[in-house]
Amino acid sequence: MGRAESAIDFKTFGGRVNQADSDALERKFRAKGFASLLVFHYLKRSHTLAALNPDSEEESVKRDRVSELLELGAAGSYRHAPRFSGTVREVLWESESDGWLTGLSDNYLRVTGPGEAELVGRLGPARLHVCADGTVEAVPLVAAMSGGA
Repeated sequence: MGRAESAIDFKTFGGRVNQADSDALERKFRAKGFASLLVFHYLKRSHTLAALNPDSEEESVKRDRVSELLELGAAGSYRHAPRFSGTVREVLWESESDGWLTGLSDNYLRVTGPGEAELVGRLGPARLHVCADGTVEAVPLVAAMSGGA
């Protein structure tokens, strides 16, 4: 059986986990091959659990832990993306700047590619290419685009 083409994301509250939890999370993330890691900052705002927690870590420790988890998530994305180089995937184009589109593929890869602003908000196929730096370039196959205003 071939490798699944789906992405598995993992969500965590980066400022809430202690170092032992953080280490365990990193081992699990690497072992399971998650495609990305969504890290929520756990901030002390009035009337929240974080504000009421007397054992809360120092803000600098939380910031460092969140940074480490974000780096771990980026590494997961770099390991996940290469198997899709050369394939055609559905992409939702979200924005355009100076002739370059930014979007999200159907398997949750953040992509950029050449294109016009008229493609923003549209869903359609694009050919993916994973660059040496781990970024994913997607060339829209404009004739097959759908949706939009």
